[in-house]
Amino acid sequence: MRFGRHFWLVIGLLAVGIVFAMILSTYQFHWAWTGFNKTLWDWMQLLVVPLVLAGVALQFNYVMNRNEQNISEQRYQNDQKVAEQRYQNDQKIAEQRYQMDRDLAADKQKEDQLQIYLDRMSELLLNHHLRNSGEQDEVGYIARARTLTVLSQLDAKRKKSVLQFLYESNLIIKSSNIIALNGADLQCADLHKTTLIDVVLSEADLSKANLSDANLHEADLYKAKLCEADLSEADLSNANLFQADMSSSVLFSLYGTNLSQANLSGSDLNYANLRRVNLSNADLSEAHLSKADLSYAELGHANLSKADLSGADLNNANLSEADLNNANLSEADLSSADLSQANLSHATLKEAKLSYADLGETDLSNADLHDASLFSADLSGADLSGIDLKEVVVTQEQLEEAKYKPKKSNVNIYKPSYRGLLYNS
Repeated sequence: MRFGRHFWLVIGLLAVGIVFAMILSTYQFHWAWTGFNKTLWDWMQLLVVPLVLAGVALQFNYVMNRNEQNISEQRYQNDQKVAEQRYQNDQKIAEQRYQMDRDLAADKQKEDQLQIYLDRMSELLLNHHLRNSGEQDEVGYIARARTLTVLSQLDAKRKKSVLQFLYESNLIIKSSNIIALNGADLQCADLHKTTLIDVVLSEADLSKANLSDANLHEADLYKAKLCEADLSEADLSNANLFQADMSSSVLFSLYGTNLSQANLSGSDLNYANLRRVNLSNADLSEAHLSKADLSYAELGHANLSKADLSGADLNNANLSEADLNNANLSEADLSSADLSQANLSHATLKEAKLSYADLGETDLSNADLHDASLFSADLSGADLSGIDLKEVVVTQEQLEEAKYKPKKSNVNIYKPSYRGLLYNS
């Protein structure tokens, strides 16, 4: 179609050119025989319409050519985009297939490693009496080496399988700890709802492990790495967590966990979520609990001597008969907490909130209560000897209820009046 239009355009231009040439030749050479012996004005009138039509044809041809060129370019660009998109999609599909094949191969390799490990360990148990081996027996060293090696190569789900195999074979419990797992790679292990009562995991690396709802009653987690582990709703009653690394993170949570009688002495629990946790009778001496959430926690009879509880939230917590001597409770929120019969001697309570707290028969001797809030706190039978209450506002009624009172010169007493609060030193 494009070729035909160009052909007729050339023919038309040649015809017009021939006519003009003959007209000009007739006037110049006086060729009467041509029949073009009209006046110039006659010829101009005669040729206006053809010239206009020729101009219109030229313009139309130009516009059509430009439109065709634009359409062709657009079509070419669209084809290029489609081809590029198709290429990218093919590349993406190929990469996904490649990654899928790699994942399947890696998963098969891990499964093969687990099966080989289980087969070899079963052989050691059945044919080499691993369960009855002593500390110096070679079979025990071989079993430990194989266990540590395979744990470093497996994923979270299969690490659980290894741990369950060892536990159910009675190889990692307190009464027969044949394979020591200190230094074992149990990072990110999925131990959700796993029963590991009396298990020995001292010095094992359980960082980022999922231990939610796990039963770790009386477990030995001495110096275990539990940073960022999920221990929510886990049963850690009577567990040994002495010097365990339980440092906090966004994912770290012990909400509702049973830690009664657990040994957490010296543990790093700064910023930890310990809301409603049962820590009754637990050993938290010298533990780091700065800014931790212990609201509504059960801490009755707990040992918190020399613990750092600065800025901690202990509102409505039960601390009855707890040992908090020399503890740092500066800026802690103890509002409505039960501190009855607790030992707070020599404790630091600077700017602590103790409003509505139960301090009945509490030993506060020589404690630092500088700028602490004791509004409506129950001080009945409390030992306030050796305390400087100049910077603490207490009522006469509160002091009368206390068992051992500070010197009058060390007390600020306020009485309500029509003009506000009257302070008497």
